Amino acid sequence: MGIRSSIRRDSLGAKLAFQSKAWLRAVLVWAVLGACAAAGANAQVTPLPSSDSRFGGSLRAINSSGTVVGLASSVTGERSASFWVNGMITTLPRLPGAPTAGNGVSSEPVDVNNRGVIVGYSFFPESGPGGGFDSRPVRWDNGIASTLDTNPGFRFSWATAINDAGVIVGVESDTGQGIPVRWSTTGAPTQLDRIPNFTHATPIDINSAGRAVGNCSIYSVAVDVQRPVAWDGTSVVELPLPSGFNSGSASAINDVGTIVGNSLTYEPILDDLYVQFRATRWIGGSPELLPPLLGFHESFAAGMNERGAVVGYAYADIDSVLSDTNPVPVLWDGGSVTDLRPLLAPFFANATGYKLLDINDNGQIAGEAQTAGGYVGFVLTIPSPSAVAIVGVGAMVGLGRRRRVLAILR
Repeated sequence: MGIRSSIRRDSLGAKLAFQSKAWLRAVLVWAVLGACAAAGANAQVTPLPSSDSRFGGSLRAINSSGTVVGLASSVTGERSASFWVNGMITTLPRLPGAPTAGNGVSSEPVDVNNRGVIVGYSFFPESGPGGGFDSRPVRWDNGIASTLDTNPGFRFSWATAINDAGVIVGVESDTGQGIPVRWSTTGAPTQLDRIPNFTHATPIDINSAGRAVGNCSIYSVAVDVQRPVAWDGTSVVELPLPSGFNSGSASAINDVGTIVGNSLTYEPILDDLYVQFRATRWIGGSPELLPPLLGFHESFAAGMNERGAVVGYAYADIDSVLSDTNPVPVLWDGGSVTDLRPLLAPFFANATGYKLLDINDNGQIAGEAQTAGGYVGFVLTIPSPSAVAIVGVGAMVGLGRRRRVLAILR
């Protein structure tokens, strides 16, 4: 009797424990999915009208006040330098004599600082015979466009980044080489060093201390390789690559000196093919691969804010990279990676992919959705970090990681 009662009590306890775990599992799953939906509802997405729908990568940067710069397309096919504030578009003035080049672009903005000064380039008729186009670096300040001084002997020049002090970096180029250059606050150009034997160099970002980052590269029939670099003054420093990678570029640097970019594996034996792409961060000069999104093997880091939050996109495999198929919007923050599709999907029902291009210090992200009608630019304002973390958990459940989420209940 005592033994039978003990067995009955043990069986009942096990049954109640099992039912309790099952109930907790259900509660957790529904709570996660509900929180994910709530976070999506709290996210704000502002479409950017007339953003260039034919080409991806037409949006370039967003500053701390939410001003976005990029290319806008008109009904006539012209692609104009523009900026958006709260979703409202303004076309930047064209320099006198600047034509529309063969690709429909007369000028293009590339970066904007927190004072609202925009830099980029503009096309001009070729200085020599041939009927082509040259390019010149341009600064737009309070609606006024002006060209930057360039060193003699270069047909093509463009500005690529500006810091809040007004120091600008860019490139001067002619046939066969590209020289990095820095313009001081007075507008004086100074050429920067390149890695020995590398023919091109491109600064891509510059922080408040004047340290610039980008890449040095070799483009030829036999080789197509990049190295991530940083410039202190005029001197260039090559950034080390993670083990197993032989190519790469730095795309952003913040004021504490953290650098993000991308590490690549290049296999010239495979018909000059890149076979691996991974988002990378350099802290104190040491490289580390940013964590991959579950089920996505390739990733790109595009922008970073002062807090160190990084945005970019991921692909399932190398074939998806080469065909630009279904890029997934990614946020790296606090050592974790989050899929932001749950925040964007309600606003772009027919989107097949997303690219996040830049993030400011207020959590506003500039990006593009690949829709059936072409590319659509947007600004995503993310909810609180805790809500984004919950979205990440929700994405894990949606991607089949329920067992890991529920493991603590077993």
